[in-house]
Amino acid sequence: NEIQILRSLLESAQLWQRVERDYKRLHVQRSDVPDALTQEESLRLLRAAARASRTAVAPWVAVLAFSTGMRSGEIKPLQLGDLHECDEFPYLVVRRRTTKTDAGARRVALDGIALTALAKLRSRSELMGSVRPTDCLLPTDRGRHTRSSDPLHGGSGFDPRHPQSSWESEWKRFRKTAGISHRRFHDLRHTYISRAAEAGVPTAVVEAQVGHMSAEMVRWYTHISTRAQHKAACQIEAHSPELLRAL
Repeated sequence: NEIQILRSLLESAQLWQRVERDYKRLHVQRSDVPDALTQEESLRLLRAAARASRTAVAPWVAVLAFSTGMRSGEIKPLQLGDLHECDEFPYLVVRRRTTKTDAGARRVALDGIALTALAKLRSRSELMGSVRPTDCLLPTDRGRHTRSSDPLHGGSGFDPRHPQSSWESEWKRFRKTAGISHRRFHDLRHTYISRAAEAGVPTAVVEAQVGHMSAEMVRWYTHISTRAQHKAACQIEAHSPELLRAL
């Protein structure tokens, strides 16, 4: 990790090529525990969200992350003008200033699950006063800004011009309700990429959707489920049924 930071600095200074040929990366061992939700956990997540109140945030941003692979930091600053749900091919826009890398600036395709989540969040934002294209999908509650040094301190109600900075407490309660207390929010990104791999989506398409810079990074996030592996094993067996009959 330290060399990765150093490499970024040297690349910015156009000096990395001087040492690149002599650099050999250390092997990074992947976790033995998959970071993607199981099928049952995914169903519990969606069913718990369906029971959430109309002013809830964490359940629906979790569903949005689950169905698009978006990072929490990409969801928080979304503006209403970034959403294009009524387009022939619905999508939203992630802008460069709100994401980690140049590859992160992208159009994110929206499926039925994502559109449902956005409909819930848009309905909530209208209740909070967000109606203009430049208003935030998740307007901040000024009452939560209690530090005197905070520019938003001293106000009341919701401010559509500034995004909500966190939903950590609500996310913690929602995980408990959904029976996935051990899961991180970032696991939803792992889950989306793993679901895409199991569905046979080409790696290049997954890269475009989630904003990864390489196929290697997509593979890092991919955790094929036991269910999908068993299905593949049966599919291989069914391709040559005479082999099983020979036993």
